[in-house]
Amino acid sequence: MPVWGLLTLLSAKKAFNAISVFKNNNTPLEMMPAMKFTAQTNTIFGFLFGIAFLLNHLYAIQTL
Repeated sequence: MPVWGLLTLLSAKKAFNAISVFKNNNTPLEMMPAMKFTAQTNTIFGFLFGIAFLLNHLYAIQTL
């Protein structure tokens, strides 16, 4: 994984939000916001991970 992969840590806030909502609620209806945060975390993580590989590729081209 490239060093740029550390960008994915920016998605941690949404993950912690999801965890806290899951911890404090028991019924499916109360956990809906946590499910939304989980989906958002997945999307943000995937986007940032893709950006990390793109930056790694562009950096490798520049150094040639």
